[in-house]
Amino acid sequence: MTEKLLIGKDSLHAVDGKLVSERFKTMHENLCLKVRVNEGAPFSYTLVAFNSKGEREEIYSQSFSGESTEGVYRFDPISLAVYHDSQEFLVEICVEASTVLDFSVCEEYEDGVAAAEETPDVTHICEDGSRGIYVKRPDGVRELVPTVPKKGIIMGNSLVLGMFNAYGMCSSASDKDYFHYVTTEIKKYNPDFTCARVHGSGFEQSETDEAYSKWLYEDPNPGTGKPTYLSFEPDVDFIIIQLTDNVNTDEKVVKFNERLDTFLEMIKTMCPKARIIWVHGWYNYLRTADKLKESCEKYEIERINIRDLYTIKNQARDQKYATRPDGSVIEVPDRWISHPGDLGMKKIADRIISVIKLG
Repeated sequence: MTEKLLIGKDSLHAVDGKLVSERFKTMHENLCLKVRVNEGAPFSYTLVAFNSKGEREEIYSQSFSGESTEGVYRFDPISLAVYHDSQEFLVEICVEASTVLDFSVCEEYEDGVAAAEETPDVTHICEDGSRGIYVKRPDGVRELVPTVPKKGIIMGNSLVLGMFNAYGMCSSASDKDYFHYVTTEIKKYNPDFTCARVHGSGFEQSETDEAYSKWLYEDPNPGTGKPTYLSFEPDVDFIIIQLTDNVNTDEKVVKFNERLDTFLEMIKTMCPKARIIWVHGWYNYLRTADKLKESCEKYEIERINIRDLYTIKNQARDQKYATRPDGSVIEVPDRWISHPGDLGMKKIADRIISVIKLG
């Protein structure tokens, strides 16, 4: 399904020798920008964003010598809003107005899955009556481990650490995100359970190998204060990875496909007895679903699809405030509110808890 934001040459205006679109705002994850010109006409276009201070940032530019007649660029305004403070956008086109045949910026919807994708129960009853699950070690041996963990990691993006690097965006408070609900439930069965929040958006957003390596091995992780890879300690026995939402450009998709298996191999080598569950699909489901399914099956990793939970009711559209760690309250910007609100976070947690099978 497609919704039009800007359409046709009438939405372009001549400014300082360029054709410039009107400014626009959106709360959607997938926008498609198209510029079409007469054959043989050289042209270029630039996507521009403005932050909350009104400062200009060029997000993307492309030039054509005249051999091509159409420029197409897909981007994710929500990710740009969260990670770049992008408030508004416009398009600049360098070409004579008479050569422009068509122009549009449209929202391309990924419809939510009609019904929840069922996650099979792969647990077993151990000799002592407790519940366990087989984990495939790096050497290929499958080992039965308890479903009630001792030490965990929940690695995610803004849904884990989007509010003040403290809790999930757009929960109203730290005890309203899915991390809180899941860890609280586990502690009912093991009060000594500990779990670290780890920011994983560097895995999603790195468009070069250098940027990826810097995130993984050098930069202090906002969740732990140490390089990301050091979070994967040998005694970690439970890992949730909630990523793919920010794999939102062709370049990122290529890198995601290239490095996913290596990333999983690293985690399994560093945490050989850990049960790993991958949660995905709030945003950008279609870009990543096939490769993720393939790799999870290869490494015997459980996968939970939450795309069907991406509904207006579960978003934070009617939830305008959030509490800082110091107790003060802020108003949540409109550009964030397609993230799960308190209800959405609870539903994500309930789905994860139903898969863990603690009791």
